[in-house]
Amino acid sequence: MEYVAIEKAEYEQLLNSVKKTVADIRTIAEECSINSEWVENG
Repeated sequence: MEYVAIEKAEYEQLLNSVKKTVADIRTIAEECSINSEWVENG
């Protein structure tokens, strides 16, 4: 197993970036599910 050492500030910046990306994806998913129309057979 390899280890990579980075400075704490860089780690926190990366973590915040990932958290923002997750929040953006959740927002988009919620908007799509609210605005989607269901197509029914009939």
